[in-house]
Amino acid sequence: MLSGELSTVTVRLENCGNLAVTRLLVTCGTPGLVALGSPQRGDVMEVALPVGLAPGASVSVDMQVRAHDLRGSYTADLLFYYENTRDQAKPLYRLVRHSWPILVHDSVQVSVTSSRSTGSSKIEETLNLRVQVQNSSQVHDSVKCEMCVECAALHSPHWQLSDRSFHPAAVPLGPQELAHFLLKVRRKGGVGTELSRLPLIDNSALMPSPEFLLPFDDQTSDFSGAEIRTMESVVALQATFIVMWRATIDTRGGDKRVAVGQHHVKLSHLGDMSSWPPSPAHSQGSPSPATPLRIFGVDCAQETPTDSLTVRQQLVTFSVSRPPASTTPHDFTKDRLCIVPVDLHLRNCSDCELLVKVEATGATVGKKGYMYSPHPCHSFHWVGCTRRLVSLPPHRPLCVKMAVAVGLPGAYNLGSHLTVQARRPVDVDFVTQSWRTDAILIVT
Repeated sequence: MLSGELSTVTVRLENCGNLAVTRLLVTCGTPGLVALGSPQRGDVMEVALPVGLAPGASVSVDMQVRAHDLRGSYTADLLFYYENTRDQAKPLYRLVRHSWPILVHDSVQVSVTSSRSTGSSKIEETLNLRVQVQNSSQVHDSVKCEMCVECAALHSPHWQLSDRSFHPAAVPLGPQELAHFLLKVRRKGGVGTELSRLPLIDNSALMPSPEFLLPFDDQTSDFSGAEIRTMESVVALQATFIVMWRATIDTRGGDKRVAVGQHHVKLSHLGDMSSWPPSPAHSQGSPSPATPLRIFGVDCAQETPTDSLTVRQQLVTFSVSRPPASTTPHDFTKDRLCIVPVDLHLRNCSDCELLVKVEATGATVGKKGYMYSPHPCHSFHWVGCTRRLVSLPPHRPLCVKMAVAVGLPGAYNLGSHLTVQARRPVDVDFVTQSWRTDAILIVT
């Protein structure tokens, strides 16, 4: 089997005893290897039986098997537990063991990098997922496969896949070939965990098997207290990205078959790159990057990926745009002063209410890059109310009306001298937000 391959086998169970079997449980020594009905008490699954499986009677059930994510030789150890009767205070039970070997070959490696979208401030809160899928098989392997990614899915209580995504056409991937996808994720409105699916090719009927998904970890990493966990939600994704693929397997003997499978990548924090299975460099024990030399013990001032200050700098995203109704041409020969209204779109990315302070310098000289104009940019002035203090509800947007005054045509970077600060009502100091966006205004 290929790593992550899904296969359905039929298990026939026959009662060879003298008493009727009233209850049958099964578990596997390798978690996530088999799925049979609804899990009971962790990895223990119960087989649906008639009122009583009489002596000599048999029942057949479908068991779904998902191969291990890493190549190698494995053994599927199954343990069957069955009870004969419930009439007595202590039921009579027996245990039956069954095992079979599984040889796993390489299939695909999936890498996912998450980041906030610059368009999330205007309409809805969205994220970008940059996905890389590589065919891990080698040309000289005894089992070669040609892959095709057919479906993507996201299992999360807060996010769901959006149709506004980019993915290439259905191109088969040969050994060591890779493809890139740019998927859009939006914050879901309702409560509860759901599985959102996005077909990557037309008429794809593949559906992820939720039985093989691991539960989410409810523990927080570097915070303590309810208010800190609320802040951590700014960067915590708590999602599992799923890739469904179809492969044509070719062995050296000339045999061919078609297999389907799914791979899971757990997304923990925003901005991190997650890969599964691990790259060959990591699996072969490559040396880790050098760490700073510590002479006087642990440096307590060292920041963690979810450091409190780092999180407080990512509470608000913003973007600047010009209202569509104000896109009228201006004649500088008649009026040397042009007042341009602009909209500042703010969005709260946290689970708590925020106080946001917007401040724009009154006058500045813009520096324009070569990609916009070969001429130097001229000075402009922020006019009107240049310092605003607003309240933002959790995960809600707000549009702040502002204006700039320019005296000559040119291109102006409005975001270079625009500061957005935020704090919670219980905090004392405002924290400058680290979000940066291009706010180029071209006046003709």
